Amino acid sequence: MKLAYRTCAFKDMDLADVLRRIADAGYEGAELCLEDRDIPVDVLTGNKIAEVKDALSATGLELSSVSLHAPIAKNVEAFERVKKGIAIARAFDCDIFVACSGPGRGEKDDRAALQGRVAELTEVCQECGVFLALEPEPGFVLGSSQDMLHLIEDIGSDHLRVNLDIGHAFITDDDVCESIRQLSSAIVHTHFEDIAPDKTHKHLIPGEGAIDFRAIIDALREIGYGGWLTVDLFNIDPAVAARPALDVLRGALRE
Repeated sequence: MKLAYRTCAFKDMDLADVLRRIADAGYEGAELCLEDRDIPVDVLTGNKIAEVKDALSATGLELSSVSLHAPIAKNVEAFERVKKGIAIARAFDCDIFVACSGPGRGEKDDRAALQGRVAELTEVCQECGVFLALEPEPGFVLGSSQDMLHLIEDIGSDHLRVNLDIGHAFITDDDVCESIRQLSSAIVHTHFEDIAPDKTHKHLIPGEGAIDFRAIIDALREIGYGGWLTVDLFNIDPAVAARPALDVLRGALRE
């Protein structure tokens, strides 16, 4: 397993500088977030893609994933942007595209809308050779690992997988390690952050909350997961968070 950092944690900064800082902090990879000011989907055409590839090459970083967090279940414009994002992932030779459902109460109409959108997105992914890694999130239409298991069964596509956000699962699931075992090979990417004991949905630097990262990593090893552990601390200055997060997760990987 290798460690990456999400680019959206760096505010108002050119992407080349962001990638250098991620590499300088000791990470092996980066998640390219298409919400970033410097790389929205509409500007990532041939020349810009080449520039980003050059910046990645200069730092030695790999792409852990490409992502776009947008409310696909209820917003047609967001849905179309995600379609473009999948094609952009392919242009970067990245086979993991992370997306989410968007906010909702999980009502029947919301779930039906999400299922229809996801079915269409998996067809786009099949054409592009990309996995759609959906991320369950508290308060969203796709809110928990159990919701994800039901959606996988309903869609029935090999191109639908899971981006398991460990902090989110800690909030919504009874037992994160058991969720990992249930989702098993559907997990193609992960996000890591800590969460307070009261399960408030606020991302904390690993080591500052209640999550047992050694147990989580043991469960991931148990299912044969060998992919990325991508730090998701978009709300904390990376100058403060990046190195401590790396140290805690490296320590958990060594134990």
